[in-house]
Amino acid sequence: MSRRCCLALGILAVLHTGMAREAQFPRWFFEQGRVCKGKTVVGYTRSSYFADSSATYAIEDGYSVYARQKKLHISGGQAFWSTEIGTFWMGSNFVEQIDSAYIAIGRQQLVPLDTCQVGHLTCVLLGMPGCALSANDRVLYTVTQVEKPEWIEKPPQDSSFFYAVGASPFFYYEASCWRNAEEMAFRDLARSKRVHIMAMQKQDVQGQEIRDEQLEITLQDVDLISRYIEPLTRIHYVLLRMRK
Repeated sequence: MSRRCCLALGILAVLHTGMAREAQFPRWFFEQGRVCKGKTVVGYTRSSYFADSSATYAIEDGYSVYARQKKLHISGGQAFWSTEIGTFWMGSNFVEQIDSAYIAIGRQQLVPLDTCQVGHLTCVLLGMPGCALSANDRVLYTVTQVEKPEWIEKPPQDSSFFYAVGASPFFYYEASCWRNAEEMAFRDLARSKRVHIMAMQKQDVQGQEIRDEQLEITLQDVDLISRYIEPLTRIHYVLLRMRK
């Protein structure tokens, strides 16, 4: 690849990151748990040329999100290799199953409350018909205007709820970032409830251990409480909550 081409690609990457940082999201997107007592879902999709089509796809995705949060069965596991210099992830084989009946229920019960389009992302907030957004809920914020929440480093501790944080690196499509962060949070939530750890000490090498974590659990009535984007690293974070 020529030097000129490399330079052009670098400039495009910088411009894209800069535009993403200046993109504006409504407050309900970052603080979803404050809207309708947290009984809302957000559907995502990649923005298309036709705004109406993008909104329709996002609404359909919202019904799937609703089903996922109402009842999700997770099975499988992941392995870690521990050595004297650190612990390394060796891969996972998780399988997730949603109850499709809740998709139909979502279509019957949920209505669009608001939409936003930010770059390649179109998202729709869905909730019950009686829910009304305030003007404060619709205020727009850039990523740099949002203060880093404490739950990034220290999830809330509560006798009534489990909390889980999911993080995702930056992908070109914003919807993929948020979807991946949610998947990581669901798995962390499952691990906080029930995980069976099998540790196998290798005999031929001192100080090394392979740890296999297996779980099988059904999560129910999960709420997404908050989102955050780290301006410099572009890491996407979500906070989930489930009653104990």
